[in-house]
Amino acid sequence: MPPQDGSISKTVLHAGQEVENLLKPTAWQAIEEGYRREVSVFSCDNGGDARGRRGVLQRVVLNQQRAQPIVASAWSKAEGVTGTIDSDYALYLDLAYYDGTELWGQVAGFRTGTHGWQREEVVLFPEKPIKAVDFNLLFRDHAGKAWFREPVLRQVNSQASSVLFDGVHVVSRGPAAEGFQARDVAAGSDFVRIAKEAIGLRLYVSQTEHGGATFFDVSVRDTTGKDRAVTLLYAIPVPPAGVRWLDDPRRSSGVEAGREYVHAASFRAGANGRLSTYPLGALAQAGDMVGLALAIDMAYPAFYRIGYNAGTGEFWIDYDLGLTPEKPQARLRFCRFDFAPDCGFRAALHAYYRLFPEAFHRRIDKQGLWMPFAKISQIKGWEDFGFQFKEGNDETAWDDSHGIFTFHYTEPLTWWMPMPATMPRTVEAATSEARRLADRGRREAKALFSSGNHNADCTLAATFRDLPWNHGAVGA
Repeated sequence: MPPQDGSISKTVLHAGQEVENLLKPTAWQAIEEGYRREVSVFSCDNGGDARGRRGVLQRVVLNQQRAQPIVASAWSKAEGVTGTIDSDYALYLDLAYYDGTELWGQVAGFRTGTHGWQREEVVLFPEKPIKAVDFNLLFRDHAGKAWFREPVLRQVNSQASSVLFDGVHVVSRGPAAEGFQARDVAAGSDFVRIAKEAIGLRLYVSQTEHGGATFFDVSVRDTTGKDRAVTLLYAIPVPPAGVRWLDDPRRSSGVEAGREYVHAASFRAGANGRLSTYPLGALAQAGDMVGLALAIDMAYPAFYRIGYNAGTGEFWIDYDLGLTPEKPQARLRFCRFDFAPDCGFRAALHAYYRLFPEAFHRRIDKQGLWMPFAKISQIKGWEDFGFQFKEGNDETAWDDSHGIFTFHYTEPLTWWMPMPATMPRTVEAATSEARRLADRGRREAKALFSSGNHNADCTLAATFRDLPWNHGAVGA
């Protein structure tokens, strides 16, 4: 029988079974302008200096023989801290792996403004054994004062049967099976199988064949009426023996036991902040005449990852979804296809181009350099540079007469909001100014309140910049 809806495919292991705090009370070092010690509390006072740089650091040597999860946490309170949540007022980890590589900037940011004690935590499941960790409590580039207490770094004793899967430690329940799985990330749930309905989600899937690929048109709907943060996963069982992960057009590697392979960039979004660099992922097996790829349809943008896990024997694609009562449904589209593996990732790319020709159709025959803002006519010997595109409409007639394509400058996803020099650079002040502008009918301000990004504490996401074109806040 096929796996049933709601049956557990992978049990998630939460941070537990912890050993002692690895941080030593006497091993702290000052970062730049330093800190004050108040018994068991560290204080960093930048006063009115928004460029003050203070903090406290401790380096811990782990010398792991095998990759083991670590948990870092600390408490902080703030008084008049300017700016927004970022990596400069934060618990911040830098890692050195045993093989000499490094992983920087594993961060949990604290709220700005004025607030009481707030706990933040970084849980890290490393892909490789860790040699050392730099544990930082940072207070940089923010005015105001911050206090830190109860810093903790622990190493988790993981089970021998567990593996790291998409950023969380899991134990597989039964053999891998092709199909969909879902996880309630906000609730920290296990991965469960879903064909029609499970964990308050209803799934609709239709499959079509085209151009030698299988396309999946997917709709997932929340049935609880609540805000949801979930991951939807589609997996194909592929035993690890002889598998090569095709990382990019230049690199590939034979998979190692227990390891996971994902080519991704880091963002402050989603279940684990990883977004695949390419719209496809590909692998090949020794002796096989075909390779196997999973790919998104770029006409359905999403926050997604594609990877292979040698520990569970699954080739997978997953999507991080935010569902709300106002918009409880998400639509996705992806495909799987075979390709001739002789040319590796390049062969997979070639097949992808053929499946989505409109996404790669060149619509402008004339090619050349791009000039932002400046007038091309005022550049001595401009003919020598091969200009073809102009960003800005300050001399459109000249551009037209010389065969230059002119594009009006716009940032559809960003709003630079000017703020008076006397206005505090705080989220509260920026929100109040945006509300004033919205009440006066400013289009960008009205869009901000209808569809702007928010932080976990429901404040609007914004940063403050002092630049030639804007003195104030920028948000999206």
